[in-house]
Amino acid sequence: MSLQPPDLSQPYQTEGERSSDREALLARYWEAIRQLTSLAELPASQWSAEQASAFPASVPGGPPESPRQR
Repeated sequence: MSLQPPDLSQPYQTEGERSSDREALLARYWEAIRQLTSLAELPASQWSAEQASAFPASVPGGPPESPRQR
């Protein structure tokens, strides 16, 4: 999705504007959840390089592990 977040430096003029932004934010969250669910259903060997790069080689303070191990 290419929606821009609202300008939080300005108050909403109407409740309709607030509601519209709330709905857009929820739609973005649900789309992200749908994409993560789809990715989780694929074996790591079928992930694109871009998808695999979203998972660092290790978690700060945690043991090193590859994305396939996670």
